Amino acid sequence: MVAAHGWDIAGAEKAGLQTAFIRRQGKVLFPLAAEPDYNVLDVNDLAKTLTKFN
Repeated sequence: MVAAHGWDIAGAEKAGLQTAFIRRQGKVLFPLAAEPDYNVLDVNDLAKTLTKFN
């Protein structure tokens, strides 16, 4: 799950999905939720991060 909303990341993590949080201005992760698998600046940063593992 890729999202810029903390509640989406928290719910996806609880459902067992891998998560990627896009850090947009004004959006934050929930402090009591688990950390996302990826915490990136934007979609391009996520693509670069994911291609490092191939």
